[in-house]
Amino acid sequence: MNNSIIIVAIIYVLGFLLTYFWLILFGRKYWIDYDPPHPNWYDDYESNATAYPSQSLIWPLLWIMAAVIGIGRGATWITQKLLDYTEKSTK
Repeated sequence: MNNSIIIVAIIYVLGFLLTYFWLILFGRKYWIDYDPPHPNWYDDYESNATAYPSQSLIWPLLWIMAAVIGIGRGATWITQKLLDYTEKSTK
């Protein structure tokens, strides 16, 4: 078996476990809470016990989304600094 496949599998399992335990420890603090009571239309999850494992399975997508958001915020910050600089130089 290829070593890179084994490394990716180990990283995926570690990421799953880290995400899962993070959700267990801090999920309610960051409003990721699916425990009842909630309205019937709330979501497909019945409780945190069903939501957290499925959300932990898609942890690579969460990191990709976080990277995209970070790049967007960084680009906005750079643009604002450049606009501030050009405004100062034109005065």
